[in-house]
Amino acid sequence: MPDLASLPVSADDIRAAERILEGVVRPTPLEYSRALSAKVAQAKIAAGDADPIYAEKLILARYYMQRILPEAGAHLAKLKAGAELVMALSAEAF
Repeated sequence: MPDLASLPVSADDIRAAERILEGVVRPTPLEYSRALSAKVAQAKIAAGDADPIYAEKLILARYYMQRILPEAGAHLAKLKAGAELVMALSAEAF
């Protein structure tokens, strides 16, 4: 693990990014699992399986792709903005 002082960002930037990164990293395994589930569902439907669970899995996968995944762009914008504005507030402001 690199020394934080050697990174091209401030320690404040790193602390400000922690919460944002948590929102990006934590759901990633779940989304990967959901994508695999959708792939299986597509194969089952293509093979003629009429179980409604497979159609529901595809709907859920589309929901995440359309509603959750786009949030990654907002998270990236927050990370790029850095911590300067947040750190400008006094502790009493919180």
